[in-house]
Amino acid sequence: MNDFDKNTLSDKVFSRTIDGRPDDPVGRGKDVPVFLKREFTDALPPLKKENLKHHEFAKKTIQTLFDPVSVRSSTVKTFNYSNNVIAWNEGNGKFTIMELTATPEFNMFKYMYFYNGAGVGVGDFNNDGLSDIFFSSNQGENKIYLNEGGMKFKDVTKEARIPQDGGWSTGVSVVDINNDGLLDIYVCRVGNYETLQSKNQFLICKGKDANGVPYYEDEAGTLGLAFSGFGTQAAFFDYDLDGDLDFFLINHSLRFNGTFNERSSYLNTFDTLAADYLFRNESPSGGGKGEVKFVDVSATAGINRSIIGYGLGLSVADINLDGYPDLYIGNDFQENDYLYINQKNGTFIDS
Repeated sequence: MNDFDKNTLSDKVFSRTIDGRPDDPVGRGKDVPVFLKREFTDALPPLKKENLKHHEFAKKTIQTLFDPVSVRSSTVKTFNYSNNVIAWNEGNGKFTIMELTATPEFNMFKYMYFYNGAGVGVGDFNNDGLSDIFFSSNQGENKIYLNEGGMKFKDVTKEARIPQDGGWSTGVSVVDINNDGLLDIYVCRVGNYETLQSKNQFLICKGKDANGVPYYEDEAGTLGLAFSGFGTQAAFFDYDLDGDLDFFLINHSLRFNGTFNERSSYLNTFDTLAADYLFRNESPSGGGKGEVKFVDVSATAGINRSIIGYGLGLSVADINLDGYPDLYIGNDFQENDYLYINQKNGTFIDS
């Protein structure tokens, strides 16, 4: 359970089972009702008394799960064996079912972060004083919605020329990188892996059309930030206090380390796809409007780039109050989190 769409209402995730029959792990291709994982049923006493069989997965059961006080109606739906489900809470007693579709070629066994979700970026993209929204998608199109006021949003994805290539998008960062007064959008993606061959995108706003809709071009390649690997999230910050925004990118390793070998044996390894990166902004304009140029300084800056970097989140803050921004990187699995303290000389120390 989580608030996936950030509307303060709890959404639900389901995983299917095929009647507990080990001899039929894929249900022979038949659609089956959504079934609760044991972890969820153990947390819900009202459901523990019921023997949930396929034919008993009915309206009363799903209403029990979704809280009978707040939910007045809901729909029981069947799904193919290969699908897991997210139910978005609409706040009116109803849920919209969203599916992630696994295939024999690409699924959670091929890609362990299959269900980690995508990203959301919020900013005033058309400079009308209202906060607009950019949604990245794993299996669908990335979308941009303009805020029309009164909690109404308009999908302007086509007019905004948001590129669509079927890539697996993850984290979103919003920044005015060229200081032209228009917000740009950086989208992390997964590439160079199995069927996923995407590159990160840097959607630079080129202006607004006659209807006031901002439109974009992907200039990640020109700026040197078209990374293709296991992208999670990026942050823009001025780590050297020279007046322009530098760039930090976290990625997640796809190495399965089932033996939990000693961390020290991996510290000096390097993985181009999973390493974290620090790029220094060396724009000649020194933070002013104009040309932007990024240079990879990860190695000399002291950034960990080992094969067991499972980056899932990052935050920028002046931890020790010395006037220079520091970094905190949250890692998955057995790898330690990183707390990079800015040494004020272009380098960081993992404390």
